[in-house]
Amino acid sequence: MKKIKNFLSAFFASATATSIFLSSQLCFAEGALYNYAQSNDLIEAYYIIGLESEPLACSQQAKENGVRDYILTEEGQAAYEALMTEHRQTKDDIAKLIGRTPEVDYDYTAAYNGFSMALSYNETKIIMENCESLGIVNLEYGAGINMASAIKDADENDEQSDYSYSDFTEKILEETGVTDSGLNGEGTVIAVIDDEFDLNHEFLTMPEGATGRLTEADVRAVYPYLSAAPYVSKKCYVNEKIPFAFDYQGYDFNTFSKYSSHGTHVAGIAAGNGDSETHKLYDPDGVASNAQLVLLSSVTLSDSNLMAAYDDALYLGADVINASYGSSYTTYKKSVSEYEAIKNITNTGTIFCNAAGNSAKATVATDIFTDYSTSGSPTNTGNVLAVASAENPITKKEYGTLKFTDGSEEAIVNSYDYPISDVYENMEYEYVVVPGYGEQDDYSEIDVADKIALVKLGNTTFMEKISEALSANAAGIIIYNSDDSEIFPIVGSDLPAGMVSYETGMKMIEAEEKTVSFGATVYTIAYNDSISMSNFSSWAFTEQLFLSPDISGFGGNILSSVTDGEILHKSYDFFSGTSMSSPQLTGLNALLKQYLVKNAEKYGIASRCDFTELSAKLLMSTATPVYTSDSLEIASPRVQGNGIANINSAINTPCYISSDSEKDNYRPKISLGDGYRQSYDLTFNVTNISDKDCQYAPSVQLFKDTENENGELAWNTLRLAENEDFTAVFSDNSGSILQQLTVPAGKTIKITAKITLSDEMFNLIKSSGGRFIDGFVRLSCEEQPNLTMSFMAFCGDWSQADEGGIAYDFLYNNPESEEPDAILCDYSLNAAGYNLFDGKISQPCFSPNADGVLDTMKLCMMFKRRCYDLTATIYNSDNKQIYTENLGSGFNVENYDYSIFPNMYDINWDFKENGTIHDNSEYTVEISARLPLSDKMTVIGSCKIKIDNQAPVIKDVSKLTINESEYLVIEAQDNTAIQGALNYSNDVYAVIDEQSANSSVSGKKIIIDISENAADEIIEVYDTAGNYSVVSPDDVSGNLTAEFNGCIEYATTDEDDFVKDKIVFLDENGDEYELDVQTDMTPIDMYEAYGYETTEVTLFIDGFAIYCYDAASGIAGDANTDGKFNVSDAAYIARLLSNKKTDKYQTFLTSIGGYCADYNKDGSVTVSDAATIARHLASRR
Repeated sequence: MKKIKNFLSAFFASATATSIFLSSQLCFAEGALYNYAQSNDLIEAYYIIGLESEPLACSQQAKENGVRDYILTEEGQAAYEALMTEHRQTKDDIAKLIGRTPEVDYDYTAAYNGFSMALSYNETKIIMENCESLGIVNLEYGAGINMASAIKDADENDEQSDYSYSDFTEKILEETGVTDSGLNGEGTVIAVIDDEFDLNHEFLTMPEGATGRLTEADVRAVYPYLSAAPYVSKKCYVNEKIPFAFDYQGYDFNTFSKYSSHGTHVAGIAAGNGDSETHKLYDPDGVASNAQLVLLSSVTLSDSNLMAAYDDALYLGADVINASYGSSYTTYKKSVSEYEAIKNITNTGTIFCNAAGNSAKATVATDIFTDYSTSGSPTNTGNVLAVASAENPITKKEYGTLKFTDGSEEAIVNSYDYPISDVYENMEYEYVVVPGYGEQDDYSEIDVADKIALVKLGNTTFMEKISEALSANAAGIIIYNSDDSEIFPIVGSDLPAGMVSYETGMKMIEAEEKTVSFGATVYTIAYNDSISMSNFSSWAFTEQLFLSPDISGFGGNILSSVTDGEILHKSYDFFSGTSMSSPQLTGLNALLKQYLVKNAEKYGIASRCDFTELSAKLLMSTATPVYTSDSLEIASPRVQGNGIANINSAINTPCYISSDSEKDNYRPKISLGDGYRQSYDLTFNVTNISDKDCQYAPSVQLFKDTENENGELAWNTLRLAENEDFTAVFSDNSGSILQQLTVPAGKTIKITAKITLSDEMFNLIKSSGGRFIDGFVRLSCEEQPNLTMSFMAFCGDWSQADEGGIAYDFLYNNPESEEPDAILCDYSLNAAGYNLFDGKISQPCFSPNADGVLDTMKLCMMFKRRCYDLTATIYNSDNKQIYTENLGSGFNVENYDYSIFPNMYDINWDFKENGTIHDNSEYTVEISARLPLSDKMTVIGSCKIKIDNQAPVIKDVSKLTINESEYLVIEAQDNTAIQGALNYSNDVYAVIDEQSANSSVSGKKIIIDISENAADEIIEVYDTAGNYSVVSPDDVSGNLTAEFNGCIEYATTDEDDFVKDKIVFLDENGDEYELDVQTDMTPIDMYEAYGYETTEVTLFIDGFAIYCYDAASGIAGDANTDGKFNVSDAAYIARLLSNKKTDKYQTFLTSIGGYCADYNKDGSVTVSDAATIARHLASRR
């Protein structure tokens, strides 16, 4: 259907204003105010259908040898055929049930058993009602997933410099132990699932002399079993480096995209060939350069495509899968199919590395807000290796040069917007030291015009300093630091600007000759003293209090391959995100797999499925915790996991840690859950795989959430002091206290670390309503790699945490609320209870009359906490429950501008009570939910709604003529409330007028402009339920005219308004017709705001804005308009009356002065007005 407007209410951040949409035919249709629902029979998406039988990955043979080896056996092929027979039978049954044969996108047989099928919404409801008879265990919408990486591109440039970009990669390879490991990934296969790949890029090649495990024949042997089997061709084998590539969105081998470089960058990090790059500056290297790459692309990364890629990665024998994508803010097991698939993948020994996300903390965090995790899917699956991001230890620095008259030079950091050294390169300028901090008064006794202002940092903002310098006509501004801290670029300058160090500032102040010149920008690199986390890396603990992420890699400012428009295939650039740290861990896992295969007996590896968790334990045990993004303290394990991975430590450590925590997959981390506990027992195991005893010194680093100076939740955690805030005691299985741990050769020992909070700290946490505590157990050894185990607890009742509630209440209960609010709407996002004409909020009404407007119900709600079993319950006016429905899970989502985004849920109530729709009935919609770790349902919102299927009744239509303008006066009634009227035309393709049924007229009378009357003009009157009646100018039963008895353009401050007693309305019989006339400003308000100055006034008739005109207001009797009412006004009138034939007199009569001079208000200026003024003034003496 065509539509004019798309009003979604202020609740939606992106749709608070009117949007006009024209159809391809450039015409409107009746009911043009609303969006109309598309048919539920429209085949709109692929749905993933899960079946009863287990996929191939669940077989013992697949777990021992992998799906690839299993499918090449007779048993594996028989199992595959049995699954496909099940698929064919179910597809046939579905076709019979819905009366057509749906298109199948992909079949899944390896990681998951099922298929994706194109269905309409109504068809999915039919299938859901028959799941048991169809043998269907799951049906999910195959929605697209957003890329996890907020890729931050650094502009590629070819400037000459005195350093090599190889430093950016070499340092990372050193820090992660790749350089010293002697490993290159030979014999391993990495599957990368991403949006695109440049298959011809020079970086994605095999090093000279290296050979891959998969041959072309090996790959083609599994072609018949792939999910992509119907579409594959011989071109899917690219070369030895890339034995298989496929685009699941385009159903072919072409994975290239000129709009993105994400996948190409990711693949290069994991397994790029550093020997092949030919760029004059860039010299990157991949982690596992000799590993093969299976590249599986999908530009949308839809669930349907991802499930197919998961399947094919197993058939192709991938050792590691990289998934640099995901959705933030979701709940655990939100996607059953994805959860099951990943669990089955990892159970076959394939490691699944996933980007932990770039959403940092939820910014709605306050002193009462605890669920600030931005964990999402598939990070929260549990079987994945969730990877956080640390910053590249080397950063590129660029600065300008400040040249002094003595020949010395100093660095200046330019502003981003107006770099002073670039603007004034090779130019000399005098500078002036501005006293104080560069505030307005500081310029009063100095002249900086056409000079550079030197201003001290502090006291005022950068923008305020720049603004004052600009006002003083300075040519530029240099801000010098107030201490020895780091200097940084200025953002948003309107003046050439830069910043210098405190030392340089002092040098400029002390210089005898206050003149400097500017040199060109210089590029260099800086080595950070400590490794720090990226400020965007997600805090990823789950709502069930599972500790995540697992580990960190370098993801900030990472150099790797990018596309260049399919021209040279040899471009490189810097990207940032956990999308970059994940493939680094993917590469490290490939190196570890290469090592473990050769040392399987040493590690007790009996089958392929042993690799997954052993690899996680080795890498996590030997990881090193690093600093927060501000480098002030060790970062929480909830943002970094166990720390930065190091492959050399992982393969050389004689010992590794495992926990007894099943929910943590027995990895070296412990999720301690919730509860007010003063002591925590952390029980873990240390396994020695060497032939020598090993000794470690145990210690604990403990942190807790804290508040900043504003009483809000601080970004970083607070490190607690041992022996002051807590104690840590280590003991063995017998209870003996240990100062040192000795792990016998070839043995495993069980250790307990008992952490006890001090009374003062425990009471502080209790008084705060609960706080997270977390940290690390560190086992230190001078001869061997140190070992790490992370832990996390919520000291408090997680099911009761946050006095701020679970979700935001309905807007209808507090229309003036400034918080985000919940609303009800229909499936087309027409907001119930929202007046589309004036934006006012009223009771939500629905009209289930099959007209496509407000005859369905959708909940739009924003959450403060993640929750389960979100339930909508409908009660009638007798408080009797007539409908209930579980809507799923609730979770908070933020936009890029940090505003909260609503979650939307269809409520499938048919508006019937006892099988009948009861018009004019009121119901209560109640929303409840269950918090994680709680069995209790909590009501989180409710509102009253009304059923209204009756269109407004048009009682009378009159035509009103005011000067040259014509209006229809429509008297309408409705059983609920009139919303307004719309006048539009298909002839001019535009809205002619729209009016809200203002509450001042009880929603019964509407005045709408028909001055621009077109042949096909349509006028529609709407009620608040979206019902409408059509009015035509031909329906006019009478004519009204306006008669002016005075000048409405002027008024005096003693009058109530501009129009009182000056305008009357007459019907065609000459009888007075009652209409209320007002203006938007009173005369006194206007005079106080504008004096005698003319301004625009809006005329309202019965509450409707009819037209605007210029008007002025003055003081009664102030004939000379000098703002004073005195005897000179009487004299002024007398002089003008004595010269009535002059132009000045005639002009005076029609001016605001003439209007004020008419003191008697008889419509004329005479001697009596002057006399009355004189008498009035005399009486005041």
